[in-house]
Amino acid sequence: MLVTKENGVLSVKGSRYALTFAADRPFVYVDDAAGNRLLELFPLSGVNPLHGRDDTVRIGTWTAEESGGEVVAALAADSSVWTRKTFRFRCAEDRFRYEAEVEGEGRPAEVNYFGGYYSGHIRWGSGFFWSGQRLRRGFNPEPNGQEANYFAPAEGSVIDLTGVPLPGKGDWFFTPPPFCFAFETESGWLGIGVEAEPGRNRYTELFYRGQQQFGFHLSLAFEGHTEVSGVYELPAIGFDFAENEYAALHAHVEALRQNGYVPARRGGDKPAWWYEPIFCGWGSQCYVAAVEQGHAPSYARQQLYDGFMAALDAHGVTPGIVVLDDKWQAAYGENIADTGKWPDLRGFVDLQHAAGKKVLLWLKAWDPEGVPAEECIRNAAGLPLAFDPTNPAFEARLRARCGACCLPSRERTMRTASKSTSARAFRAAPASALTETRGDWN
Repeated sequence: MLVTKENGVLSVKGSRYALTFAADRPFVYVDDAAGNRLLELFPLSGVNPLHGRDDTVRIGTWTAEESGGEVVAALAADSSVWTRKTFRFRCAEDRFRYEAEVEGEGRPAEVNYFGGYYSGHIRWGSGFFWSGQRLRRGFNPEPNGQEANYFAPAEGSVIDLTGVPLPGKGDWFFTPPPFCFAFETESGWLGIGVEAEPGRNRYTELFYRGQQQFGFHLSLAFEGHTEVSGVYELPAIGFDFAENEYAALHAHVEALRQNGYVPARRGGDKPAWWYEPIFCGWGSQCYVAAVEQGHAPSYARQQLYDGFMAALDAHGVTPGIVVLDDKWQAAYGENIADTGKWPDLRGFVDLQHAAGKKVLLWLKAWDPEGVPAEECIRNAAGLPLAFDPTNPAFEARLRARCGACCLPSRERTMRTASKSTSARAFRAAPASALTETRGDWN
């Protein structure tokens, strides 16, 4: 890497990028290897605690040192709510990462990476400062109801841990992908993702916020759950350069592995059943609910799933994995089979195993239904919001339920579907209903 300092301006150049630390304004410029300007980063990120708003009131000058094959550029700053803040760019040959550290007392509500309030330079005024971007389009890897994964850099996009079928919360289909956005540039793609060591993944949402004047910043929601007392290093933001959006995600995950932030790949062959077709009963439940104008979770019934499996067999479709979906359990938080719907869950599972199929049970992992309030996370009014996975009593409850959700079988024979309205509706359904995935979670 090449490190220079001319007329007070520090520059660091690697094989894929160059960083220029402006001396006359609070910005760090990011160029690609060809010299194309990609970003104008405002490095004085705002770390807003619950008790006030973070205003950076004074900054020092950038310093740089080489260590272990990296160049580390650092800047100290004073804050209206923290005793001290420190910002660093840790530069490797083909990638770099941004680090932010605070010292003091407080509970962060959110961290606005590359955006924040600043009143330390009269020339540029005060108020909220944005970063600049010259990007073509963004890519969000999180599934969503509209199947719209690309967005304009002047717009917004979010990767999060929650979701319900309400406006702005339609990304509720799966657990989240890596907390990493990818952006198309003049010469390829740029990945921008969160990097946190184990125990520091205490956030719920990564929001890319864009605006029409080519501005942007990232916002990471902490919601006051993390207590800072002393020095606290926030999750870093890694920057990776790649040929396409998926290569950018791959580079992000590899960086997490190399830093020991996620487990290394396990040796040995992956089980063959991981690669077999999956049948999830949610789409079929939604179809029957639409026909009967009912509530889809009410149709997670053994007699219907018997029919689903029979219809697949009749069409020569043999999945390796069968998912029993919402709501096979009597209570979401307890995860004990609803014997009114599943009088012999153990028997159904055993039949699938005998046919070479694996069975997965869908869990609504955040729902406190059936769990005592003292084992839950509650709001200020005492209303249980979610079970508390750190509560020893709940952990013991969950471990016990995992071993008891499939009660011993009372019989090992397939039941004959009854002549209920539900069974008639399913038998009348076209084969396409088995693969329908759209529905409404209420």
